[in-house]
Amino acid sequence: GSGNGLNGSDYGKIHWSPDLKTPQTPANERHPIPLWYYILKYDSTASINTFSNTNISIYPNPVKNELFLKLENIHVDKVEIVDLLGKPVIIPTHIAEVVDVSQLNKGIYFVKIYSNDKIHTRKFIKQ
Repeated sequence: GSGNGLNGSDYGKIHWSPDLKTPQTPANERHPIPLWYYILKYDSTASINTFSNTNISIYPNPVKNELFLKLENIHVDKVEIVDLLGKPVIIPTHIAEVVDVSQLNKGIYFVKIYSNDKIHTRKFIKQ
């Protein structure tokens, strides 16, 4: 998609609607106060990639210093470690099965694996 969420998903579609089901308590008899609510719709499938012959796993999770990538039946073009905002924090110069994450602060990160115009994303926690 072209949204603002991870991998371009539209995670924050806000729809405002009048609450017509709830009895409204008027401030006085002549001027009722309409109540409004909003619904935040989240499409949880927007950023999940499912590929039949691909096996990608990362370990250990949580990780301290070295993150291991197990990549089976996949051609890897590029690997990135990104923060929660999607900003790349580590881009390995060569594709390997081990990524040194010792310099990262504690927190949640994502591994983005680029392969044949597709992006596979996995979440991990840095201790």
